[in-house]
Amino acid sequence: MLLTGLYVQAQKVTLTGSKYSQEIQNNYSNKHTLVRIKDEEELKLMVSDGYLEPISDVVLIDTNLRKEFKYCLPWVNIFLNDLVVNFTNEFSSYRRVKLNSAVRTVEYQKNLRKINSNAAINSSHTTGATIDITKLGLSLEEIKWLREYLLDLERVKVVEATEENSQLVFHIMVFKNYETHTYLQ
Repeated sequence: MLLTGLYVQAQKVTLTGSKYSQEIQNNYSNKHTLVRIKDEEELKLMVSDGYLEPISDVVLIDTNLRKEFKYCLPWVNIFLNDLVVNFTNEFSSYRRVKLNSAVRTVEYQKNLRKINSNAAINSSHTTGATIDITKLGLSLEEIKWLREYLLDLERVKVVEATEENSQLVFHIMVFKNYETHTYLQ
């Protein structure tokens, strides 16, 4: 199969980061005309217009996440709420899932790229559709569960997720059709 210049073997659902995964995210962003937020001025406008909403308080938000980046698209919050309900049901835990990254501006992403080679300039974080959930503080059993949970959602094509090891996060782009899926609800 030819996909914008890359030859792709039979599609295998995996959380391993790849150029193919980045292409899926970028193609999705383009096809669904998600706005890539240029700078903080445009970000403020997107928030005031209601295009982006505050991250749900069901998740723990890393204290290092800048307040202007604590926003996402509405269907990402639906995903986060479902994730927390399922996580809590599985582990009967008082511990909450921790988010350490959400929306970013293109301007911020370019600066981040200078110090973090994993930070793609065309990252889906700039659309508000992508979040990072940290693995720090989770048990091996909880990480395994989260891995399987995301793989299941990737199989039904409502997320595109990558398990990053250098950053110890799950990078998760949530597709708009997540709002209407029936899996795991």
